[in-house]
Amino acid sequence: MRKMPSRMIRTIFLQVSLASLVLSCSDQPKAGPEQYPGSEVLVGTWQSQELTIRLHSAYGVPDSLAEVQAKPSNWVEVMGLLPIETTFNADYTYSAVYREPDGTLRSETSGYFEMFGRDSLLIHRLVPSKETIRHSWIQKNDSVYGFSSLVDYDRDGQVDDELFAINKRISR
Repeated sequence: MRKMPSRMIRTIFLQVSLASLVLSCSDQPKAGPEQYPGSEVLVGTWQSQELTIRLHSAYGVPDSLAEVQAKPSNWVEVMGLLPIETTFNADYTYSAVYREPDGTLRSETSGYFEMFGRDSLLIHRLVPSKETIRHSWIQKNDSVYGFSSLVDYDRDGQVDDELFAINKRISR
């Protein structure tokens, strides 16, 4: 497995965080709360705890594999920022805040979210640009949830990189 330079990991993470991915979306949610039963479990502010990204055909190199892992003990070193804080609101809007290690604001994304069934979460980012990412998610308990997605983390044009994350509720 090839080790990636820390600066490259930070740059790619920021690009993915700011560019989120996959589908374009409309400007407004399509329906009200009645369409999203169960989404009240997400209402509150959540902080990133762990992140693993497996890059397949990393940076366009066929049959290669690279991995990025961030845990509470090395989050700032690996990611180059504080753990991400995401707030989900009862009106199905959300915002995610990205802060420098010194606490200053690096960037913020916002939009709306939808839940389908027990394991599908769509995040529709509207700011700074319109994109949607689909997560498979599981609520571990009232204060921890995990999710996974296929993304183009290395920006090689292939949505083949696996993202796994664990978030912890820090407020309601």
